[in-house]
Amino acid sequence: MALDKLLNDPVTATQQTLEKIFSDDYDFTIPPYQRPYEWAETDALTLLADVSKACTAAYDAHRQETYFLGSIVLIKKPEIPACEIVDGQLRITTLTILLAAMKDLDRIRTGAARRTETASAGLPIKRPFRAVRLKIA
Repeated sequence: MALDKLLNDPVTATQQTLEKIFSDDYDFTIPPYQRPYEWAETDALTLLADVSKACTAAYDAHRQETYFLGSIVLIKKPEIPACEIVDGQLRITTLTILLAAMKDLDRIRTGAARRTETASAGLPIKRPFRAVRLKIA
């Protein structure tokens, strides 16, 4: 984006849900000036524990709770999904990795359940279910 165009556009702040941020309304680009991804496993686990704790509290309270993930600054036009991440790149990247891992684990779990049902029906299992450990470093 041209700097003069950026300086002339209004700046707005909105609160968004993770569901919205990870929807088709956002197509993230990490600009070259951003630092490389350097979070350690402990950083990712801390973020996961914080989000998990907030989700558990909301579930236990039987209501939607607001959890402040921190500021994420984007350069984005409202009418198009393309956007550049100015701040929050490590959190967005880590959440993307964690959500992808959870999706994969759910597929494995669901596949394992199907394979167990198949086995109990007397049909052969091609690959037994194995526990999977993911490492983010």
